[in-house]
Amino acid sequence: MDATGWPSSSLLARLPAPARAALLAMGTEVVLPAGRRILRQGEPGDAVYLLVSGVVKVSGVNGDRESLLAIRAAGTSSGRWRRCSAPGGRPR
Repeated sequence: MDATGWPSSSLLARLPAPARAALLAMGTEVVLPAGRRILRQGEPGDAVYLLVSGVVKVSGVNGDRESLLAIRAAGTSSGRWRRCSAPGGRPR
């Protein structure tokens, strides 16, 4: 964590304070239970999710096999979330 309170490599830590506050103010807070699927590969997108607390597992599925792709921590986009509108509804 750096002086902003976010992991130093995260999007939120790298933003200037006014931009960080504006980004967080644009979203709607969503609290999700552990184990809940948030996004599914190939589905149309209608939002950007910004992780503000907790940890998320990012995995990919190929046939009947699931592979761990990444672990995301607070301050990253991909606990508590802010849902921000995303134009276009493009697939994930």
